[in-house]
Amino acid sequence: MRPQDIKQIFISDRVIEKIVSKHQVSEEEVCEVFENMAKLPKITNEEKWAEFVDTHDMAEYWDDMIPVDPKEFRVVRRHKTAVLLEIPSKQMDSVRELAKRKKKPPQKMLQQWVSQRLRDELAAM
Repeated sequence: MRPQDIKQIFISDRVIEKIVSKHQVSEEEVCEVFENMAKLPKITNEEKWAEFVDTHDMAEYWDDMIPVDPKEFRVVRRHKTAVLLEIPSKQMDSVRELAKRKKKPPQKMLQQWVSQRLRDELAAM
């Protein structure tokens, strides 16, 4: 993979320049890392990545990984509680259909509705 290939992936020359300057590596080293990363699946969702790591032997990817300093990452703790909510089947069918039209997972849409209603109710107090 040549540097211009990486630039196409990232669309921005600044990203490559930032990696090169921050980590004091050459463009060739950056290319090598991204060539190796190409072997990993393209996963953009945190939960899906966690599932992948839990269900696959990471030994086959070990040599392709680079060490990172944990101090460079901010830990985000999500405080959520799972709730079992009984909804009539016809209503849930409607929720699924609406979610499909809006290209959202039904759970996410329901979470947004509850959040909005809670904000409205609290604002009305």
